[in-house]
Amino acid sequence: MNRRIFSIIIAIVGIVAIIFGIICLCSDSGGYESNEIYGGDAYTGIQNASAQTARNVRVLGNIVKMGFGFVLIVSGLVLAGFGTCGLIYEKQAHIETAGGKTAENLFEIRNKKE
Repeated sequence: MNRRIFSIIIAIVGIVAIIFGIICLCSDSGGYESNEIYGGDAYTGIQNASAQTARNVRVLGNIVKMGFGFVLIVSGLVLAGFGTCGLIYEKQAHIETAGGKTAENLFEIRNKKE
């Protein structure tokens, strides 16, 4: 029974990780300011440097967002797969210990004996 509960928890954690990965991929990484030209050279330089920095930060944010989203999705798929395989293994082991008979067949055999 402990293995079954553990498998269910792992599968649920995997599904939650997939959902968080999709949310991460769909989220907006923000905006940036465009270059401006002012009358003074100092203000134009400061504005353009800030705009370039904002663009670089946005590109870096997109890279991190995509990487983290894909890591969450892949790890979620792996966890959900392990959880599902654990449940299948548990059911298969239960059927093998019952002599290859399913629960319905065992119920019918017991009713015939009575």
